[in-house]
Amino acid sequence: MVCTLSRLQTIYTDEYPTNDLYCAGCLPSYYLMPKQNCMLAGLVGSFVSYMAPAMPTGPWIVITISLIAYGSFLLSPRRGLLARRIQQRKHQRKTLTENILKLFYELGEADGHFYKSRTLDTIRQYRPLPAGKLLQGLKRLQKQNMLQRERAGWVLTTAGKNKGEEISRLHRLWELYLTHYLKIKPDHVHEDAESIEHVITPALAEELGSLMKLHTKQKKK
Repeated sequence: MVCTLSRLQTIYTDEYPTNDLYCAGCLPSYYLMPKQNCMLAGLVGSFVSYMAPAMPTGPWIVITISLIAYGSFLLSPRRGLLARRIQQRKHQRKTLTENILKLFYELGEADGHFYKSRTLDTIRQYRPLPAGKLLQGLKRLQKQNMLQRERAGWVLTTAGKNKGEEISRLHRLWELYLTHYLKIKPDHVHEDAESIEHVITPALAEELGSLMKLHTKQKKK
């Protein structure tokens, strides 16, 4: 049981480097980590039993290895529960701010005034969000110099306009890819593009752009 818990803890960690000090480099260190954890648990259990004779060694070994395993599940740098929660929060904040910028850009594109002041009520007409959450996103963009706050409302900066244009372009690229290459109906692609646009890398965006240019040339022929 002890070694099983230790092995689970090892599987959950992020990287499994090869260490030449172990077995002359013939085994990756993650094969030896369970044994190391078992040895550590045995030492801790023996020490506790030595310091407090009334305490049996076995249960303390199990407790120690369990703490190591649960600590890994919680604190692993990339796969741990805490790290995942932090990444999730970051992604949620990024999605919120990018959606706001895209909305500002598209409103400016529609009425021909990119630097027009927009009130909270106007924004919520197109992007229904709780007022507190929306205000947090607006203030975050203000700190990033993407928006400016005026008496009449919120206004895009030049940097904000450029970022909003980039997000809108990624959204439209993905919609075109889904409709032209995957043959998905246009009325089914918007929601998918809404989520994908926030995780498209520059390399993927460039590849999508090249595909769409090639598709356009082929259609003209």
